[in-house]
Amino acid sequence: RVQVMVLFYSTFGNVAKMAEAVAEGCRCGGTDVVLRRVPELMSEEMLQQINAFEAHSRIKHIPVAEPTELADFDCILFGFASRFGTIPYQVQQFLDIAEVMNAPGYLSGKVGSVFTASGTQHGGQEAVCLNCHKFLMDQGMILV
Repeated sequence: RVQVMVLFYSTFGNVAKMAEAVAEGCRCGGTDVVLRRVPELMSEEMLQQINAFEAHSRIKHIPVAEPTELADFDCILFGFASRFGTIPYQVQQFLDIAEVMNAPGYLSGKVGSVFTASGTQHGGQEAVCLNCHKFLMDQGMILV
């Protein structure tokens, strides 16, 4: 069976809901799916100041991904919000660490895709997808 990781970062909980829906859709297709989240780098105090602490608390039961486990999956579906058209720094740091900790070509030939959201109609979603697609292609992944 195909092994799928749905890897997401969510500050306010919206992308977490999307990630759960993506994971459920994959399960309906007969794949083995794990849901993982990117580690949060903001302090609990900062999360409270931006009114994200409650949403973050609701996803604490989802395991944090380890950079070295990416190579264990046939497909990785990345989900995160747009930050003015860029990848959130939490995700960028995770991907940078994963690239250093894994052997060259660790994602080569694996399937990858991206889903995203923003709080505005023109929040840079297409730019985020293109930025992430560049990473996926640099790693030799097959984009879907």
